[in-house]
Amino acid sequence: MWLSHPVARQESDDVFTLAIAPDDLHKANISGGAAYHLALPNEGADVEIDNAPGSPLFVAYLRLSFAYGGLPGFALLEDAPTQWIAALAKDLLPL
Repeated sequence: MWLSHPVARQESDDVFTLAIAPDDLHKANISGGAAYHLALPNEGADVEIDNAPGSPLFVAYLRLSFAYGGLPGFALLEDAPTQWIAALAKDLLPL
C-alpha cells in the first residue's frame, strides 16, 4: 500500500514533501513509483503537484477531480462514462 511510507518527509531543514495520492501505477494496482506530493512550505498561492502527470497546480487538480466525480483520470479517456461521471459529480460544489 502506498501509505506504508511516511506521508510527510523532511527533505532539508526547511522543506517537507507531503504525499497526497498514489501514482498512476499504484492506482491501477501495479507496483509503481513515488506518490504525488507537494513540496512545503510554498511561497505561492497555489502549489505544483510533483510526480503527477503534467505537474498540475493543486487547485486545478482539485477542480478537475470534482468535475469528474473524484476520478480525474477519466479526463484522459475519449470514451469516459459520462453518465456515470455526471451521477458522481452532481452534488459536488464548484471550487
